[in-house]
Amino acid sequence: LFAVPTNGTNAYRKLERAGLPVFSDEVRSKKKGVLTRVRVGPFASRVLADAAVQKIQTLQLDAVVFQH
Repeated sequence: LFAVPTNGTNAYRKLERAGLPVFSDEVRSKKKGVLTRVRVGPFASRVLADAAVQKIQTLQLDAVVFQH
């Protein structure tokens, strides 16, 4: 999640250039206002998701795997 929209846009572009299936949306927070959520996926398996985490971390970004 990014409180500064340009930071979310920059992360999105970085992930896109890395060839990852990226998408974003806005999340409204009572405390912080509108946040930009950037996600990567979906992936067919946990192994593929974990591999994406490794790739994302090499881009100096944080990543967490979650199952929808």
